[in-house]
Amino acid sequence: MKETACSRIEKILRKRIRRLPPESRIPNEMDLCREFSVSRMTMNKVIGKLVQDSLVYRVKKKGSFVKDKRRPERPIYFLLPVIDYFTYNSSIPHRRVLAGLNSEASLFNRKIEFLPVTRTNIYNDFDWERLNQISYGDQIFIMSFWYKKLFPFLRERECEAVILNNGVWIEDEYRKIISDWYSVSIERKIGVENAVMYLARTGRKKPLLLYYHEEREHPVTEGFKSGLKKAGLNFSKELSIYMKSPQNPLNNPSLNFTVLHKKYGVDSILAADPSEVKTLIDEVKKTGLRIPEDISVLCLDEDVSLTEIEPPISSIASPHFAIGQDTARIFNREIFLPGETRFRQTLIERESTKAGTGNTINPEYLPELKTFEIPLHAGIEGI
Repeated sequence: MKETACSRIEKILRKRIRRLPPESRIPNEMDLCREFSVSRMTMNKVIGKLVQDSLVYRVKKKGSFVKDKRRPERPIYFLLPVIDYFTYNSSIPHRRVLAGLNSEASLFNRKIEFLPVTRTNIYNDFDWERLNQISYGDQIFIMSFWYKKLFPFLRERECEAVILNNGVWIEDEYRKIISDWYSVSIERKIGVENAVMYLARTGRKKPLLLYYHEEREHPVTEGFKSGLKKAGLNFSKELSIYMKSPQNPLNNPSLNFTVLHKKYGVDSILAADPSEVKTLIDEVKKTGLRIPEDISVLCLDEDVSLTEIEPPISSIASPHFAIGQDTARIFNREIFLPGETRFRQTLIERESTKAGTGNTINPEYLPELKTFEIPLHAGIEGI
C-alpha cells in the first residue's frame, strides 16, 4: 500500500521533534506547506495528529511548540512479564532496578507504572488490550531481551526506550531496533572472567561451572572460558555442566561432588543462580568436603539470601540500584538520544572462598530497602 503524504510528513516531523528541546517552536504551517509541497489542509491534519499524540501543543496566533515530555503526569512504563511477577524469585533484579529508578524519578516528580505484557506469563501470549495503552513517544524501561517480540511494536509507537542489556546474543533484526534506544549494559562476561581469575589467585585451579542458559554466546559460559584462558588454565567440558532447573539442581546425574572432586580435582564451584546455592552447599557438606578449606563456592549473581547460608557465600554483584537511578536520569533529559552506559560487576568476598572474611553486606541493599518504603503507582490493575 502506497504511503500517504500525511503519513510521510508526520514521520519526518516526529523524528525532528524528538531532537528538539521542550518549548521549541516548530516552523509554521505555511513554511511547512512550502517545504513539503502540500496544501494547508494536509499540513493542518498532520499537526493535529502530533497534537493528539502529545508531541506538540498549539498557542493561538503564536504557533506550535514541542511539548515537555518530562512533565510529571507522563509515566515511565516498567515492563513486567505478568502482573504477579514480583512474587517470583527471578524478579529480584527487577526489584533492585525498580528501587533505584523510583528513588531517582521521585526527585523529578515522575511516577512509575508497571505494565504487565501478558496475562499468563506465557512467552508471546501478549495482552494487546493492555499494551495498546502505550502512546506514541512514551518512555519504556525494558529489563531484558525476553521482550524482544515487542520491539517492533515499541518502535512503531516511537517509544523512548531504555533497555538493560545483559550481553546475551540476539538476532540482528532486534539489535537494529535497539540501536535507536538507550542501552544500560552489565559487563557480565568480564564479571565471570574476574571470578575465575579471583579463584585462581586463591589457589583454585579446577573450577566447576553450573549454568542454566543455553543461548548462543552467553556471557556466563563465554566468560568462564576466557577467564580460564587468562588464568592460564585449561577448559574441560566435564567441568561445565548445564542445569535444567535451579529449583532442582540435584536432578542432574552429572552432579556428583564426590566423583567430581576425586576424578577431576574440582576445588571450586561457580553457581549461576542464587536459588540453587543452599541445596548445593548442603550436598557438598554431605560428602565431607569442607568449605572453603577443600572447595570454594562463589555465586555469579548476588542475593541477600547468600548472607544467610553457613558459610556466607561470595558473589559477583550487579549494580542494579545504580542502573535504575541512571535510567531515571536518562528519561529526564531534555532530548532523548540513543547511547549506552556500561556497568561493571563487583566481587563480594565472603567466608565461602576465604576463611575469616566474614559476612559482607552488599551496600546496594541499604538504599534498596529504604526506597521500597515509597509507594509506587502500579498502573491499571496494580500489583
